[in-house]
Amino acid sequence: MKICKNNNESIRKALLLIFHSSLSLSILYIFLMVLEALLPLALLYAIKYLVDVVTQLLRQPEAFADGTLYRCVALFCGLLLLNRVGSIFQSVVSELLGKKTVDHIQDKIQRQSARLDLAYYDSASYHDMFYLVRQESGTRPLQLLRLFAQMVSQGLTLLGILLMFGTFSLPMLLVLLLAGLPSFFARTRRAGLFYRWRKEKVVEHREANYLSRLLTDRTFAKEIRMYGLAEYLQRKITCIRERLYRQRRKLLQRTALWSLLAVLVEVLAFALMVVLLFRQAIAGALTIGGFVMYFQAFRRGSSSMQTVVASVSDFHENLLFLNNLFAFLQLEPAICSPKSPVPFPERIQKGIRFENVSFTYPNTDKKVLDRVNLEFLPHRVNRLGGANGSGKTTMVKLLCRLYECDEGAIYIDDTDIRCFDLTDLRAHIAVLFQDFVGYAFTAEENVLLSQSSREEEAWRQALRSSGADEVIAALPHAEQSLLGTLFEGGSELSMGQWQRVALARVLYRKAPVLLLDEPVAWMDAVGKAHFQEALSALGGETLLILVDHDAEWEKGKQLG
Repeated sequence: MKICKNNNESIRKALLLIFHSSLSLSILYIFLMVLEALLPLALLYAIKYLVDVVTQLLRQPEAFADGTLYRCVALFCGLLLLNRVGSIFQSVVSELLGKKTVDHIQDKIQRQSARLDLAYYDSASYHDMFYLVRQESGTRPLQLLRLFAQMVSQGLTLLGILLMFGTFSLPMLLVLLLAGLPSFFARTRRAGLFYRWRKEKVVEHREANYLSRLLTDRTFAKEIRMYGLAEYLQRKITCIRERLYRQRRKLLQRTALWSLLAVLVEVLAFALMVVLLFRQAIAGALTIGGFVMYFQAFRRGSSSMQTVVASVSDFHENLLFLNNLFAFLQLEPAICSPKSPVPFPERIQKGIRFENVSFTYPNTDKKVLDRVNLEFLPHRVNRLGGANGSGKTTMVKLLCRLYECDEGAIYIDDTDIRCFDLTDLRAHIAVLFQDFVGYAFTAEENVLLSQSSREEEAWRQALRSSGADEVIAALPHAEQSLLGTLFEGGSELSMGQWQRVALARVLYRKAPVLLLDEPVAWMDAVGKAHFQEALSALGGETLLILVDHDAEWEKGKQLG
């Protein structure tokens, strides 16, 4: 009962995904599905009347003059034309609705991924879940839509045929019903086996995907070639693929035997149905047209039965995979805004204080920070030094509430940062991370990012202080130049140049708190000297925390 309830809930969620993507297309699609389901039944009756009319005309040629044959042919051709035109329209609507559904689901995945805490990225089980979601989300919704259409249209057709046989012959009805049961059990069993296998082997699939990325992504291209890793990595991928192939082959061999037994039952049912129809015709209970109609109805009903069985089985399989999507969309971030947030101070007066802060990354045992107490004052350069792994970058993440402290608290002007609205807090903190991002946008977009308008004075000052003005001036189209070589016409930058642009992005925000994590790590001597000159001005305007392990800068705050 619980499984059935879960399946019904999954079906409801799956259909809502489709309807929410486009209600108008969904309604039109349902109308075309019903039309497609009813037309085959009308065609069966049209064939019966056409055959009966032809049989009567062969016996009484003088009846040809009344035009009955022409009307039957016109009716049959009209229904056939309507069926074909409906199929064309349904195909167009199906493709449009499918694209809308995929885009809608991708949007939900992207929004959900962006709202979750960084702690999720530290969990292997999260990566397993996200791998399944990412791999299946591009194809499963389209398959679900197609299978739903098949189930509805073929199910309605089958229902009409069952009613037709039910009012004519109960034995024939039972034969038609029993013919589809073995196939239903075989397909359902196969779907369950393959779903469990895919879920059990997600780590191996993800490992093969990672190794493939190492071989194909530009990020790793230099080391792959210099260390001659291509053949080594290819052997690892081949080993995983061969192992997965052997396991899949065993599953296919098992399920093929079940399918073979189902086919034998279907063939026996067909033979039995032909015998029953012949007996009815010999007894005079069927005209020639009736025989043709019921014979075609059985073939159509058998085909519809197989389609419904296959659709139900595949729909169930798709639901199993979509349950991964539903589980992903139900994840909730642990770091949230309070119900009644405190406004962020217009001007920081006392500074930032770390009080007995301890932190351990998820799924690890080692404390990165252990009861740390530090204070950073406004309107000056606060230098934070320490050895690699001492927790400098971790403190930056905690201050931005990308992670939450295990113990202790962080205060801005004596207010716990957990009391601020999360978006408001981050809007007042500008950060240059160690692993800054170079976006494949124009130079202007790289600095402005989500900000729609450009303030010229702030723009010039940010470029001048970061040294990015020289970088952008040397580009072929200045600030409108596309950066990176990912897209046609882009200009590649050195890491030092990318860092200057990233620094300009941070400075342009004019945030009251400025966090710079090793801001000159990639810059040359000229760039470092230029930045040193700009430091005093930056520190006078904001609360600046400068993180670096350079010995020259370790005269400030120390960790480790």
